[in-house]
Amino acid sequence: ATHTINRNDKNALSAIAIEAKENLALETFTVLVDKGYHNGRELETCKNHNITTIVAHPDQGKSNENGT
Repeated sequence: ATHTINRNDKNALSAIAIEAKENLALETFTVLVDKGYHNGRELETCKNHNITTIVAHPDQGKSNENGT
Protein backbone atom coordinates (compact mmCIF):
# COMPACT_ATOMS: atom_id res chain seq x y z
CA ALA A 1 0.00 0.00 0.00
CA THR A 2 1.34 3.43 -0.88
CA HIS A 3 -0.07 6.92 -0.71
CA THR A 4 1.41 10.19 -1.92
CA ILE A 5 0.26 13.34 -0.17
CA ASN A 6 1.11 17.03 -0.46
CA ARG A 7 0.45 17.87 3.19
CA ASN A 8 1.71 16.74 6.56
CA ASP A 9 1.09 13.12 7.45
CA LYS A 10 -0.73 13.63 10.78
CA ASN A 11 -3.99 12.46 9.20
CA ALA A 12 -2.61 9.74 6.91
CA LEU A 13 -1.93 6.84 9.27
CA SER A 14 -5.24 4.99 9.44
CA ALA A 15 -5.92 4.96 5.69
CA ILE A 16 -2.56 3.44 4.79
CA ALA A 17 -2.54 1.04 7.75
CA ILE A 18 -6.05 -0.23 6.97
CA GLU A 19 -5.17 -0.65 3.30
CA ALA A 20 -2.00 -2.60 4.15
CA LYS A 21 -3.92 -4.83 6.59
CA GLU A 22 -6.58 -5.56 3.96
CA ASN A 23 -3.98 -6.22 1.24
CA LEU A 24 -2.30 -8.75 3.52
CA ALA A 25 -5.67 -10.30 4.48
CA LEU A 26 -4.87 -10.11 8.20
CA GLU A 27 -7.22 -10.03 11.19
CA THR A 28 -4.77 -7.99 13.27
CA PHE A 29 -1.82 -5.85 12.26
CA THR A 30 0.96 -3.90 13.99
CA VAL A 31 2.46 -0.75 12.51
CA LEU A 32 5.58 1.15 13.54
CA VAL A 33 5.49 4.82 12.54
CA ASP A 34 7.47 8.00 13.15
CA LYS A 35 6.37 10.79 15.49
CA GLY A 36 4.73 12.70 12.64
CA TYR A 37 1.78 10.32 13.01
CA HIS A 38 1.05 11.30 16.61
CA ASN A 39 -2.65 12.06 16.24
CA GLY A 40 -5.22 10.66 18.66
CA ARG A 41 -7.99 10.33 16.08
CA GLU A 42 -5.77 8.32 13.72
CA LEU A 43 -4.56 6.07 16.55
CA GLU A 44 -8.15 5.46 17.65
CA THR A 45 -9.21 4.58 14.10
CA CYS A 46 -6.38 2.06 13.89
CA LYS A 47 -7.36 0.58 17.25
CA ASN A 48 -10.96 0.18 16.05
CA HIS A 49 -9.64 -1.79 13.05
CA ASN A 50 -7.52 -4.19 15.19
CA ILE A 51 -4.31 -2.37 14.26
CA THR A 52 -1.75 -1.94 17.02
CA THR A 53 0.21 1.26 16.52
CA ILE A 54 3.71 1.85 17.86
CA VAL A 55 4.62 5.53 17.58
CA ALA A 56 7.18 7.80 19.22
CA HIS A 57 5.87 10.66 21.33
CA PRO A 58 6.60 14.01 19.65
CA ASP A 59 9.46 16.05 21.11
CA GLN A 60 8.43 19.01 23.18
CA GLY A 61 11.59 20.82 22.13
CA LYS A 62 14.34 22.28 24.24
CA SER A 63 14.78 25.92 25.06
CA ASN A 64 18.15 27.61 25.10
CA GLU A 65 19.30 30.60 27.14
CA ASN A 66 17.38 32.91 24.79
CA GLY A 67 14.13 31.02 25.31
CA THR A 68 13.89 29.68 21.76
